[in-house]
Amino acid sequence: MDNQIIKTKLGKGVDGCYVPSHRFKTARISVTAYLPLKEETAPALSLACLLLSNGCKKHPTPMEFSQRLD
Repeated sequence: MDNQIIKTKLGKGVDGCYVPSHRFKTARISVTAYLPLKEETAPALSLACLLLSNGCKKHPTPMEFSQRLD
């Protein structure tokens, strides 16, 4: 079952995918949202993507966030 990509449609303009593996104790889930590119929303969307992948209020640095996830 390794190396098989499983894709699913989560909603309008939102896709999810994962690769099942029994070799690791953790998993990574990927969610892709397709949004229209508009000049007025581009900076906020770019910042939101950066924040979602690098931390949260309780674990503000990428290192703290990663350690908590581990």
